[in-house]
Amino acid sequence: SVLGRWVAVKVLSEALRADPGARKRFVREARAAAALDHPNIVRVFDVNMSNDPPYLVMEFVDGVSLQAAVAQSGTFSAGEAACVAVQV
Repeated sequence: SVLGRWVAVKVLSEALRADPGARKRFVREARAAAALDHPNIVRVFDVNMSNDPPYLVMEFVDGVSLQAAVAQSGTFSAGEAACVAVQV
C-alpha cells in the first residue's frame, strides 16, 4: 500500500450490480458505517459506486471472523455469547 496501511475491499457482487435496491443498500451500509466511530466497528475509508465493480474500502482487522470461530470451536456457551453480544 502506498500509505502503508492494510485495508479490506468489499465489492458489490456481479449478481447485484444491476439491482438498484442492492446498490442503494450498499451505499447506505457505507454511509452508516462511516458515520460511526467505535473500537468494535470497522472504519470505512472510501466508497466508489461509479467504478465497475462498485467497492467499499474498510479498515483491515486481522483475526478470526465470528463465523469461523463458531465453525472451529462449536457453539458458544451462554456466557461467551453474551460477551460477544455486548461487544456487538
